[in-house]
Amino acid sequence: MKKFQDRVAVVTGAGGGLGLAMSLELARRGADLALVDVSEERLLETAAVVRAEGRRASVHAVDITERARVQALVDEVVAEHGRVHMLFNNAGVAAFCPFVDQSLEDFDWVMNVNFMGALAATKFFLPLLLEQEEGHIVNVSSMAAMVGMPNQAAYSATKAALRAFSEALHGELDQTRVNVTSVLPGAVATGIAKRARGKEGRKQVIEAMIKKARDPAEVAAAVVDAVAREKFELVVCRDAQAMRLISRIAPSVARWAFAWAERNNRMGG
Repeated sequence: MKKFQDRVAVVTGAGGGLGLAMSLELARRGADLALVDVSEERLLETAAVVRAEGRRASVHAVDITERARVQALVDEVVAEHGRVHMLFNNAGVAAFCPFVDQSLEDFDWVMNVNFMGALAATKFFLPLLLEQEEGHIVNVSSMAAMVGMPNQAAYSATKAALRAFSEALHGELDQTRVNVTSVLPGAVATGIAKRARGKEGRKQVIEAMIKKARDPAEVAAAVVDAVAREKFELVVCRDAQAMRLISRIAPSVARWAFAWAERNNRMGG
């Protein structure tokens, strides 16, 4: 993006964590926000923060797993803002559980939010983005897209799918005015573990780790900077950067490290 001033950004999962932080960062750079989340209460809190920066914010309580609702969202955003320049596919959930014990319903839930929700939002907003003088799509993947994590099969699979989708989309849009950024963060201090499904012991361990993780505000600044530079892939957080290096040089070592952590109960019980 050549500028953020008076641009309109749609941010999913804007009710907290990285979504809130990116919304605030965009507002500080002059953008107006269409805030999307399943929780209207959390959205109202984010909207108040955005408006305190002097920017416009509209609130859209949407379950992005409901395709017809996502399609209707486009008209709602246009009615509020008149146009859209950026789409941040950030909404995400997790389920911490060995695959053998995991229900297919929980796997579907993670897939529908993390991947199919982003897919639907992109499908319905892309024609609008292509009409603008410039546009940008941000897909928030994860370091789990590089190496599948034990007890997080659903999360890893969806984030790998989102990364591959971003690569394909980037190639398709190469000759247009719409750019794509695929974000692969490491551990970020968000509430994803608290709202996750799965075994309570594993959830508690992950939640304790995440509380000590990277500040969402720092990650948000890096993401918006990547959009400004029209950078395709952003690997942010030291753990993710280390994972990328190890997975490229010695992928078996990365897999062994996760297996060792699981054997020693480092991933929760």
